[in-house]
Order: sequence, then C-alpha cells, then structure tokens
Amino acid sequence: MADQQNRKLQEREYRFYKEIQVKFREVVDPLTLSDYLVASCLTEDDVSNSDISTDEVTKKRKELILEFARKHFLQVESLDEVPRVMQLVKDVNASLKEVLEGSLILILAVNSIDTLEAIQRLYLGGVLVEVIRKDLLSDKRRHHILQIAQKNGAKDGDIDDRFFDSLDFDVEICPADFQFCYLNLKAIKELSIPASPFESVTAFESRWKGRGLKRSYGKSISDDETIYDKIDLPLPPILGRLLEDPFLQSRYRKIAPMFIGPLDKCCHLFVDWLFEELGKFEIDYKYGKEVSTIGSWLGSSFQFSSVELQDRILFETKALNGKIQFHIASANTGGSPELNVEAWEEIVRDGIIEFSETHQKYSFQSQALEQYFIFKSNDSSAIKIFGFLPVFQLAKNPHVLTKPLTEFDGDSKVKMEYLYLHYLVMKHKDSNNRSAALKSLIPAERIYVVDLQEESFEPQIDVLRVLIQEQMIDAFVIVIGPDDKERWDLSSQAIKKSLLVQDIRSLISLARVLSWIGAVQIDVDAKPDRLANICVTILRKSSFTNQGHLCLKFSGASLKPSRDVGVLCTGLQLIPNVCQLELSGTSDIEPEAYRQIIKACRFSKLSSLVLNNTILMNKEDPQPIGLQYLPHLKHLEIEGCNLGDAGIHAMSLDFKEACQLTELSVARNKITSSGILELSGLLMEKQNLRIIRVHENDVGYEGAVSLAILFRNLPFLEVVNLCDCKRITDKGFEVIIESLKGKNLKKMNVRNCGFSQRISEKYFKLLKNMRHFQHLDYGCNTIGSSRVGPGPSINISEVFLEMMSCNKYSWNLLNLWKCNIGFTTVFESAHQLGHLSTLTDLCLQENQLNDRDGTCIGEYMVTSWHSLRSLNLRQNNIGDTGAAKIFEGIRENLKLKTVFLDRNQIEDGDLIQKMVEYFVDQGNMEEMDVSYNEVPEYLNTETETRKFLRGRAANIQPCNGYTEISINNRFMRL
Repeated sequence: MADQQNRKLQEREYRFYKEIQVKFREVVDPLTLSDYLVASCLTEDDVSNSDISTDEVTKKRKELILEFARKHFLQVESLDEVPRVMQLVKDVNASLKEVLEGSLILILAVNSIDTLEAIQRLYLGGVLVEVIRKDLLSDKRRHHILQIAQKNGAKDGDIDDRFFDSLDFDVEICPADFQFCYLNLKAIKELSIPASPFESVTAFESRWKGRGLKRSYGKSISDDETIYDKIDLPLPPILGRLLEDPFLQSRYRKIAPMFIGPLDKCCHLFVDWLFEELGKFEIDYKYGKEVSTIGSWLGSSFQFSSVELQDRILFETKALNGKIQFHIASANTGGSPELNVEAWEEIVRDGIIEFSETHQKYSFQSQALEQYFIFKSNDSSAIKIFGFLPVFQLAKNPHVLTKPLTEFDGDSKVKMEYLYLHYLVMKHKDSNNRSAALKSLIPAERIYVVDLQEESFEPQIDVLRVLIQEQMIDAFVIVIGPDDKERWDLSSQAIKKSLLVQDIRSLISLARVLSWIGAVQIDVDAKPDRLANICVTILRKSSFTNQGHLCLKFSGASLKPSRDVGVLCTGLQLIPNVCQLELSGTSDIEPEAYRQIIKACRFSKLSSLVLNNTILMNKEDPQPIGLQYLPHLKHLEIEGCNLGDAGIHAMSLDFKEACQLTELSVARNKITSSGILELSGLLMEKQNLRIIRVHENDVGYEGAVSLAILFRNLPFLEVVNLCDCKRITDKGFEVIIESLKGKNLKKMNVRNCGFSQRISEKYFKLLKNMRHFQHLDYGCNTIGSSRVGPGPSINISEVFLEMMSCNKYSWNLLNLWKCNIGFTTVFESAHQLGHLSTLTDLCLQENQLNDRDGTCIGEYMVTSWHSLRSLNLRQNNIGDTGAAKIFEGIRENLKLKTVFLDRNQIEDGDLIQKMVEYFVDQGNMEEMDVSYNEVPEYLNTETETRKFLRGRAANIQPCNGYTEISINNRFMRL
C-alpha cells in the first residue's frame, strides 16, 4: 500500500513539474551560458519582438508567483498551514516587485554537483563574468536597447558602442550560498547520506513511509534508527526516550522542524505539541473514548513502584456476555471497564493495544499514550514524579511542578533529568522563574559537586552547565575517587590549571566532564613529572546549550605503551565530542598502537588529527593507519614521519576514505616525485581541499607537474607550502605558477626555493591578481642583487612593489628574509608601502638594510603600520639614525609584541637605555632584542641602565656576549 502511495505521489509531482516547465518556457526563455541554464527577464525572443512594457513585466511576475504558490499548496497537509504559505507568497511577491524594477535577474539552474562545481571554477577563474557580459550584450540585445532608447526620446549618439563598453558587470558567488547548494544537491544525489539532520527529512520519509498510527501502527519499528538519531542537539535524556516511542516515530515529519534553534525553544515547542497531539488523538480516533477509559483505569488500579516506569503496564482480558473485561493480577481491579468486542478488536487491529507473546498479556504499544491517559486520570493536586508524567505537567502548568521537584527525594539521576528539562521549558515560558527549582541544589557556599563514581553522571553535567551559565555557583568539585577530588573556581571565563598526571584514566574521566561544559584543551607534556595543562573556556552565553569541544594533546614520550594506550582507547570511545587529537612526538609507541587509538575515535566527531614526528609504519610491511574510522576528519598532519613513497602508497586507502579533508600536511617525509604523483592522484577528488603542505620533500619536475594538475583541479585552494623544494627547478615552478592562475590563494610559502629573477617576476605577477592574498613567505629568494647599475633586479623590485600595491588591504604576514632588499629601491621613500595598514608580521632579517631603509620603515610605523605585532630587523646595517626612527614607530604601536634589532650597527647608548626603559615600563611588549650592536658599555655593571633595572626589580642574567632581562615573563636582550 505504501509503495502504491509513493508511486501516485511521484506521478503527481512529475506532472506538476512538467506543467511548471512548460509555463516557465512561456514566461522566460532560457539562455545558454556554456553548459548552464541562465534565465533572465529579457530573452532572445523578447529582443526580436516589441518592447516589454511594465504591464507585461507585471503579468510575468504574477505568473511566476502563481506557480510558486501552487507548488507550495500541493505540499500543504492541513488548513493550519495555509496562512503560513500565504504569507510566504506575499513576501516573495514583495521581494520580486522590489528587485524587478530597474534590475536584471539571472537564475542559474544547476541540476548536478558537476555543473555547480564547473560554474564555481569559471567564477574563481574570472571567466563567468565575461561569458555573462558577452551574452547580455549580444548584437541583438544592443539593437533592441537602442530601439527602446529611441522610443523614450534618446538622441542619436547618446547610446553607442562606448556606452556598452563602459557598462560594468560584477558577479559574486557567496561561499555560503555555494556550500548550501552543494549540500542540497548532495542530499538529492545520495539520500542515504543526509547533508544535515533536518535537510534529510526526505530521505527519512522514504524509510518511515506508511508507519502511521492507524492500521500500520502495529508494524515493527527498526531498532537501530529513531528520530532521536536524526537530531543533533544535546536533548535531555527523558526527551530522548520519548522520541523513541512508536507514537512519535509515526509523526516524524511534524517533529523534525521543531528541533531547529535554541534548545530551550525546541523543548518548549515539543512538550506543548506532544500534549496537544495526544489530546487530538483522543478526540479524533474512532474509539478514543474507549482507549481513554482503559488508560484511566490502569492509572487508578496500578501501584507504581518505579519512578522511571520503563515498562508498560500488563493486563489480562476475558470475554463475558459479549463484553471485554480487564484485570491486573497485582492490583485491585474493582470497577474494571467493559468494552464491546467489536471496539476491542478494532483497537487491537489498529495497533493501539498489542499482545505480548512472552508474557501472554496485553499492553499499550505506546508508553507515551498510556501515561497520557494515566496523567489525565490523576488528581491535579497530587503531582507524581515518574515516567513521562512531569513532561505532561510541564505542558499543562510548569509552575506547579517546581515544589514537587525540589522536594523529590528519589533517584538523583531522575531528579537531575527532570530539573534540567524543567529549566529549559521554563526558560522559554517564564524566564524570570526558570531557576526556581534548581536553587534547591545550591548549598550556602555556592559549590556544586559532580560525582563521577555514579554509574551515569551525564544528568549532573547537564545541570552543572546550566548552573554555570546562570552564574548560580562560584565553583564546582569533581569527585573522581574516594580521595581524588578537583575543585574548579569560576572566577573568569577561562579556567586554567596544571595537574600531575598520576593516572590517564582519571584524566580522561575529567576530560569527559569538562568537555560538556565548555571548550577544553588538555596538553600533557613530555617531562618526567607528566604535567597536564588544562584550559577550559566556559560556554556561558550559548543559546543552544551545546556541549563543548575537547582537544587532547600528548607530546613527547608522555604515553606509556604498556599501560596508557589501552586506557586512552577506552576513554576515547566514551567521549563523543573530542574534536582534536594530537600525538606528535610520541615515538615510543608502536605503529599498531596508533591504529588502535584512531579506531577508538570512531564514535567521536574527530575533525583534526596531528601525528607529526611519529613512527606510523613498519618499513618492512607498511599498512594504512585507519582513517576510514574518522568520517568527520578535515585536518590531517603527518609531518616528519619518514613515510617515503612506500608510506604514501600504503596510505592510499586512508586518503580515499578521507572524503571531508580540507587540510593536509605531509612535509619532511622524504617523498620523491613518484610519491607526490600518487598522492596527487588520490587527492584529485577532494574538492573541499583548501590547504596543502608538501614542503621539505624531494620533489622534482615530475612531482611539480602532478602538483600543478592537482592545484588546477581544486576550486577552493587557499594555502600552499612548497618551501625548501629546490629540486622543482625553474621549469617546474613555471608549470605550478601557470596552474595557480585564476585561484584565490591567501597564503603561499616558497622560502628557499632558489627562484631565478625570471621566475620571481612571473611569481609576483601571479600574486598581483590575487585580491585576497595575505601571507607571503619568500625568504632566501632574490628581489635585488646589486646596487651597481639598474639591472634586472630593479625590474623585479618594481614588479614586487606593483604586486604589493594591488593587494593593499589584505596583507597580514610578509617574510622577506635574506632577499637583498637593501640593494633595491623598495625603501627609497616612505610612500611606496604606506598602504600596508593591515600588516601584522614583518621579517626583513639579513637584507643589507641601512639607515635610509630604517628611517623609511620607522616612518611607515609612525604613519600607517599600526597593526604590527612582530618586527624582525636583525642582521642588517641599521645605525643610530634609522634605529631612532624605528624606536619612534615602536612607541606609536601599542600592539607590538616582539621586536628584533640585534646584530645591527647601533652605537647610541642613550637610545638603548630609552628602549630598555620603554620595555620595562610598557607592559604590552613580550620580547625585544637589541644585543650584539656597537654599544659595549651597557655590559658594565655600573651603567645607568643597570641601575634603572635594579630599581625596577628586574631579573638580570649575564650570558655569553649579552645580558638578558626578564620581568613578569617578558624578556629583553642587551
């Protein structure tokens, strides 16, 4: 029956869409841009006909709105949804009316992911706007526009070719819009893999179709899939149990839209809807009165012994004089109701009541339905705390539940669940009294205790998170064992604490609790004392009351293979919200242990895995590391693991399974062109890949060609690191540069790649067209070579300055270490780079800079470079004049954290003393170095500088050739 209904629905939708297709052809004749469908208000047919009047445009708009309304009305299931659809139609009509006037609307109809990605590649390459321009300004259109202009009184010559050439077209595709379309197309293509919990309603419907209450109500429900599995919110456990009830499973389409938005609103909507839906069933169902009678009798006859009431009430029946009588063996059944046989048989056939073969007795199939009738039969003055009855009371009147909850002395786990749900519902219904029931948990000292020794402590964590958000406590204590307690004071938004790691099991238990109340980072260092540095960022103002994120970082040899690995694996299986795991430098662990740890994360949402400087494979028998267990993995770092080409080949299955990968780093792995070629082929389908780091590998020309093909195929590529890849040669870099044309790179590292002047010029011209480029690491490559004669170096510096001027407001980092800039005119005047107002990090180390260059840099710092946080000018030839201007710029930049002026030619002792006084008195700077200059007298213990430092209680430490000053964890070297 369900399949037949599905076919009828599909046939109706097909006919409807065919009608829409025909009518849309009458309204808008599509234009073709390459392989896409582009519809506009002006079509080729319109061009050949007469002018389009305002009435015709209005008529077309009305036709579009009517079709839009018809489509949505076909999806209406009840009269209650009609006002919503009408309002939606009105809003769309108003928006179209506002946009249509004086505008040209282009609609790109995309029917597949391949087409969408092709459009995005054209857009990123700058081709899409040119195709649209060419199409819109065709000869027929120009002729038509001229005719309209003449009809409206335009004179000859007012509109000519120059007018059309001056028209400026701009096309912008928002990344969020692209991602939304991509996910929707993916959901349509693969219904078994929903894009999100609520975008997959269509897929969910196909699996639950026909499982309504009547007739099909008695059909078995899949044990491995419920509505609860489809909702990605930290729901109270009692609601999770409700969502597994068959009565609610049959109404999933009504339930799913409720769980979008803040958690308190979702719970409030669901609780009220459930109470109303159960009441509607009692009224609408043919034998609703009889079913209500049975439920009320159960409530008055049965003595409830369990506050959770996990099982339904079993009862027996017998036929007597054409009537059905009911009996409960353990209860007084006086006043048992009687039903006629016909009604009883209909109720059983509809699945409302089911027969248990195990117990040979009857019961309600739905516990929610059973307890609803029990709730109705109870005296309203006697509030009972068990089962789902408090949920119904929250819908009816949540205020009367406050006192019974505070006085409840039953199971603490159950009490915590009810308190949490009561808070969420009251927060939306009566925000001023939302914490009334929770106050009973707070002692006078305002300290809350979480006992991890209890079998299930999750409800305690839910309440703890609420108490922190409402600022009802000043601290909380976590009890791990009889003599193992940790107190956490809530004096700030972020809590930091260092603990000795005596037991990894205790640390993992602590991580489970802390991760539910905020974003947690636990860093275990490699020292013998095994210190764990824990930072917790409290989620005080989260409207969604979401669980936090856990980052576990183990470095060095902090994990003991014989003991800690097994405990860590067990703990990771119990922490669903671990998002980052770092095991860098844990070289004592065997490769198989890493596979066990990764497999243990299969129940989590791990998105970042860092395994730098580890031994991941046996050279004799390399094996995959198991990334198929991490479906959410986006960030993978495996630097310095000595993989080689064999390791890349062994990980081919891992890379194929990492479908969500956005960032990959395989640096320092002795990979040759052969391995790079295989890796590029494995990554070719990773369309979301944005960051690739393959630096410090043995990449030759063949590897460069394969990387170029890969880069060309990645539409969202943003970061590339190729530093120390000298074997690529100029020929290889020329291919890579060509492949990056049309990309929107943000960062690129080509340090120490041996660029020739010809490749440098090509490279700067490439970056010139990247409007969002912000991070350039170009160290140890050439910009200038000699001041003798103009030469090619001058040309390169001019191209460099032109490139910098084209990306005026995007620069963050500029690393030009050892580029011979002192031999160029880059810092000849304080006007060429003054636009770099967003620059935060600048490295000009070892560039033969002199006083002229230093003065220019100082002038930039005074006038425009006010975002600088790090300045590195060490190993140059800057003297007193340039240093004085730079110091003036330092005083103007309060954001500066680090300054390096060591190994220059500063001789002015008074200037050095002023720098010392500024560093000590101004607490914003973290590190400053002016050592190894030409001022030997400040090493004398009796100088004014030394006396000043002793007066400020600074710690002075003599070192070999310089003196180190430390004050409040800030350091300066003289």
